[in-house]
Amino acid sequence: MAALREALADAQQATPAGAAATPRDKSTAEVQALREQVAEQEAEMAALREALADAQPATPAGAAATPRDKSTAEVQALREQVAEQEAEMAALREKLEASRAAHQSAVDEVADAATDHAAEAEVLRELLDAARDSQLCDVSEHGAALAAWEEERDGLMRRCGDAEGRYTAAREERRLELAASDEVTRNLRAAVADAEGRRRAAAMDAATATAQQVVELEAVREALRRTQMELEEVTAALCVTREMVDELRWYDARRSYTAVGREARQTCVHRVLPGAEWAVVANACEAELLWRLRVDCSRACLVNVDDVRDVRVVLGSLHVDMCVEHSADVEGDELKDRVAEYPFLATLSLYDRVVRGGGHTDPALSTAATRAEERVLASETLERVVMELDEAHERLAWRTSAAAVEVACERACVVAAEAEVARSRRECTDRLERLEEIAVLLSEARESERELRDRLFGSEEEMFSLRRRHDDDRSEWESAESALRHALNACLARVAAQDEAMREQVDGVVDLQERVEVLEASLAVKDAAIASAAAEAATLSQEVEEVSTAYAGALERLEECLSMLDGARTNELALSQALHEAQHRCAQLREESAADAEVHREVVTATVAERDGLKAGIDVLREVLPHLLAAAGLQRRVDRRGAGGAEEEEEVVMDGGDALHSDVDLASSLGSEGRVAAEDLRGVLLRHLGRIDQLRRDKESLADELDESDQVRGELLTALEDALSSLEAERRLRMAACAWQLQTCAQLTRELTILRHAEEDEVHNDGTEAEVTSNYDLPSVRSSSPLP
Repeated sequence: MAALREALADAQQATPAGAAATPRDKSTAEVQALREQVAEQEAEMAALREALADAQPATPAGAAATPRDKSTAEVQALREQVAEQEAEMAALREKLEASRAAHQSAVDEVADAATDHAAEAEVLRELLDAARDSQLCDVSEHGAALAAWEEERDGLMRRCGDAEGRYTAAREERRLELAASDEVTRNLRAAVADAEGRRRAAAMDAATATAQQVVELEAVREALRRTQMELEEVTAALCVTREMVDELRWYDARRSYTAVGREARQTCVHRVLPGAEWAVVANACEAELLWRLRVDCSRACLVNVDDVRDVRVVLGSLHVDMCVEHSADVEGDELKDRVAEYPFLATLSLYDRVVRGGGHTDPALSTAATRAEERVLASETLERVVMELDEAHERLAWRTSAAAVEVACERACVVAAEAEVARSRRECTDRLERLEEIAVLLSEARESERELRDRLFGSEEEMFSLRRRHDDDRSEWESAESALRHALNACLARVAAQDEAMREQVDGVVDLQERVEVLEASLAVKDAAIASAAAEAATLSQEVEEVSTAYAGALERLEECLSMLDGARTNELALSQALHEAQHRCAQLREESAADAEVHREVVTATVAERDGLKAGIDVLREVLPHLLAAAGLQRRVDRRGAGGAEEEEEVVMDGGDALHSDVDLASSLGSEGRVAAEDLRGVLLRHLGRIDQLRRDKESLADELDESDQVRGELLTALEDALSSLEAERRLRMAACAWQLQTCAQLTRELTILRHAEEDEVHNDGTEAEVTSNYDLPSVRSSSPLP
């Protein structure tokens, strides 16, 4: 656009001062420039409204400085436009002064021409007086009159020669003017060609920049696509991790297949154990064999020993059929697979002990060994329960840490993806703005090219009209010359016929007087037009000064409104950022509350599982503990009484009954080892009871903490809701203020439109005055002939 303006200025400087349509073209171009500037200001106001509408929703925190920079750039652009308009107004004033000077010179030339016409009229009056005097002369004086007439004829011939010289000079002057106009036309065409080349170069540059921006936009889209793919991969990995965690939770929930508190069902399982001497083992210790089979089956199926019922064996290779009572949530095929995969360690150890190490032949020793094995199994059960509790705690800790790490990674990925998307959006917005600027520059270049072409066509039309006027002037001059020649012949004829010639001469003089009067009337009309044009020029100058003052005031008010709008945008951005931070904090609190609730549920689930395991151990201990306590009490009585006699012994036997006989056998079989085992079992039982109490207290404390956290969360949510309501109220107030500012900007826009119309009217009046001034041509120019 700047290059086009420079080309236009060069073309205007190259145009000579004799071109009549140049001021009008300049004023038209200036009016068009003012219209374009007003249109640009209206477009900028629309852009400001759109930016305000975009800033009303929640704005990201990273884009807080962009509207302020944009508004600053817009204010700077408005100031530059104001400076350009002031410079153009100064140029308009200079052109007005130049047109006034040209108008004054034209008036002076017209005055000189009027003086010449007055001199010619005086000569014609003298000739008329001489003719009248000649009419009064006597016949004797006809000779002297004829001589005077011959002298007059010689003077007319001389005047005709002078007129021909002036005609030749005027024709030469017209030829020079046509050459100057041709030069101006060539300069304009060269300027148009230069502007066309610059426009094409600008179009090529704009196309190259557009292609580059398209490539950059594609790169940004590709980066965004890769980011989305990475986000999808992270989401897929997170889903896989969640599935793994759900699977682990599913397996943890199915660690116990007992039917306690759930719907029960029974499944028959079958297992074949290798070995050819199972008959020996069955004959030696059948009860222990059945017990060990029940224990191994309970371990394989994750149920209690009491839930294994109806154990049947077939000797040879040991074929075992067992009926297991378990939860209805578990499929029978799963239990069969677990039984088929379990190694049955207890049963095989019994087989190895009996077959390879020799069996017990004494029933008492066999019973004692059986009881010892039961104690070992009980201790193994307790150890297994403790180990499972430790594993559960470790798994819970691991899952908690893994879930925290996964959530942190997910949040980091989401934040990075949001930042990348925001950056991509900002880059796309900047590129679109640059494309719009390039499009505006292209439209301005096309408009300038259209104006230059219009000016070129206008100048060519003026040249054609000038040539037509030259042709008309030449025809008029030729007709005038032929009329003069005819008048000269008539005068010669009138010399031959004096009376008739004198009458014709009188008629010619009368015609000349009428022409003189017509010329004087036209001069008076031109003088009145010149005076009115001068008055209009003074009025227009005063109106230009008034419009400039009003325009400056409107610009000051527009700058104030823009500063107010900038402040409103800053407050809106701050409020939006505070609202976004509050919403983010609320989301974090909700996520933390959900995580605390999930941890609490997991802890409660683990505690319930541990309680069920302890209940199972307590049930086992309840079966064995009465016998152990009876044996311990009997041993204490025996030790206390010593050898007190047979009567006391009988009394003890009578009080104990059948149970006493079994306790005596048990005590005799266990001895000191039984007492130690009973004390150990009692200590283990007390420890487990203490742990149960501790777990109960921990559960109560966790419930209290959960209630407190719920209360704190409720308070925080209430505070956040209050803050959000206050922010919404303040946001509504800011929106009302912005609406008022928009109304003010609309009022200023209307005022600018009124000023623009006033400037257009002023420029139109200036163009009319320049056109009127250009119509006052020199008589010599009008009377000259065109080039041969």
